[in-house]
Amino acid sequence: GSVPAMRRVRVCDDADGTSPAVPMGGTARVEVEFELDRPLADATLGVVVKDAYYAPIFGINNKVTPCPPQPGPLTAGTVVCRLPRLPLMP
Repeated sequence: GSVPAMRRVRVCDDADGTSPAVPMGGTARVEVEFELDRPLADATLGVVVKDAYYAPIFGINNKVTPCPPQPGPLTAGTVVCRLPRLPLMP
């Protein structure tokens, strides 16, 4: 079975790193903090963006998108996904 590892998830505007509102054409940042008892060789993060009706619009993960290599097995850390130039509508 799986072991819960996520400790916190935060979505914010990448421009200031604190605002939970992302403007039209802005860049969203998704941060997931994790912590485990045993080292994790490969942290994978997947994000799915849905519309107001909860229908998926697109998804992305660091298995298919180039990202910096993990420095080694980790027991804790933060995985960050940036979604640039989002075509959001009010």
